[in-house]
Amino acid sequence: MYMIELSLNILEIHREEDFVISVTAEKDNLHSNNSGTLADDKTKVSIEGNFAIGLSKPILDLSPYEIWIVFPKSKKITRFFRSDANSNTILLTEQCDQRCIMCSQPPKNYDYTHFELYKEAIALIEGPSVIGISGGEPTLFKTELLEFISDIVKIKPDIKFHVLTNGQHFSDEDINTLKALRKSIIWAVPIYSRDASEHDKIVGKKGAFDELLKGLNVLAKSSSILELRTVVLRENIFGISLLANFIGINLPWCRAGRSCN
Repeated sequence: MYMIELSLNILEIHREEDFVISVTAEKDNLHSNNSGTLADDKTKVSIEGNFAIGLSKPILDLSPYEIWIVFPKSKKITRFFRSDANSNTILLTEQCDQRCIMCSQPPKNYDYTHFELYKEAIALIEGPSVIGISGGEPTLFKTELLEFISDIVKIKPDIKFHVLTNGQHFSDEDINTLKALRKSIIWAVPIYSRDASEHDKIVGKKGAFDELLKGLNVLAKSSSILELRTVVLRENIFGISLLANFIGINLPWCRAGRSCN
């Protein structure tokens, strides 16, 4: 078993602007400017328009019609969508307004808000699929994120989204938009304790629990689909049953499993 590299290095390319392509090993793939064919030596992709991408090393695990976002200036490729993957996720930002004690990805001041490129890439996906959106905290770009998903739903209604968020940035002004998107998004929101001070300590942010409850109330009003998450830690292990009771009593609109109305 090995880790699949989702970022590739470009050795040579004669193009400057960022672009999206669908890549396969099939030799008849050159039918548009959005398609490319992987060469037999696995180190070069030929693209319609008489230019090619030279890779720094062979790619041996290409999915059929894999979708790439190519960044020539930085000589990087993001493997945006793999048809045989069990999850395809957009890392929207590494910024976060929390400092969770168990976080495996401490916040950094980097954003990847390439919304127009993501739209182009999703347009190439054939059939239904679920796209994850994660961070950092994606709703630090809430307005842009909701506009992006709204645009996708109009052109690709069979695409659904699974968004991981701390749930603290929703307001009543978002209710109509969230309601319109309620069948297209699962909001995955963590809650670590029924005790506000304990939850705030775990996420490293004073007042986070109160803001979370406000956000959950907005999701309830908009009939959004919610997936509540928690992590069992030394700090909260003895309160897990109390947290379950809190959810049952105070969030009665949330069903078992990961859906709610």
